[in-house]
Amino acid sequence: MDADVPTIVVPNVLLVKDDMDDATACAITTAIWSNADRIEAVHPAGASLTPDTAVQTHPIPLHPGAKMALDELG
Repeated sequence: MDADVPTIVVPNVLLVKDDMDDATACAITTAIWSNADRIEAVHPAGASLTPDTAVQTHPIPLHPGAKMALDELG
């Protein structure tokens, strides 16, 4: 396309089973944030990933293990 096209925003959410243990969810979340620069290199939307936006998952509850990792990031 030659020009920007107005669109709606659709957030990306990684879904896991509710019985996933906290340590695994924490490790996955940490791995994502440890590689944020690689995600941004693949897609520019990766630049908008922040811990503040990561916790905005309503109506899907944030996994406790993911919350632990995000809390550690500040």
